[in-house]
Amino acid sequence: IVRLKKSSMPKLWKLDSFIKESQRFTPPGLRECMNHIGNLILTMVIASGNRVTTSDITLSTGHILPKGTRFGFAGWAIHQSATTPSFSPANNPSSKPVNEFDGLRYYNLRKIPGSENKHQYVTTSPDSLNFGHGNHACPGRFFASNEIKVVLIELLKSWDFRFKGDLEAKGG
Repeated sequence: IVRLKKSSMPKLWKLDSFIKESQRFTPPGLRECMNHIGNLILTMVIASGNRVTTSDITLSTGHILPKGTRFGFAGWAIHQSATTPSFSPANNPSSKPVNEFDGLRYYNLRKIPGSENKHQYVTTSPDSLNFGHGNHACPGRFFASNEIKVVLIELLKSWDFRFKGDLEAKGG
């Protein structure tokens, strides 16, 4: 019996990359949102870091957000934009464009010297907003990451998978 140790979790760079890319490509709430609105409107609606002001806030532009205003930022647009620093062709060693799924996108970014500890699933940044960022980043993201990895490892180790409709198991 092989036992998985907690100290092994950070070493699973490829699994970590796959999970992070999966969440980037299909963020929490996307499926629910797609059931209610059309895809054309979808990219304008998906927001991350939703908050409610508890007092009036004056922005640097002079605009005022009154108490009780709901706001967020365009997380989906940031994660799908080729102009976002992590995904720009100049900084991204991935051969696939940002609008195509690449399970090893973050693995390749971490292989760049000096970036070994960046682009992890639990790492937050202005380019990676699914867990929030800054003071309000999700404190449970480390536990969630380990749980997701354990479940995926168990599924891959103990189960056989095939595509829907592949009755003859020819899909791999």
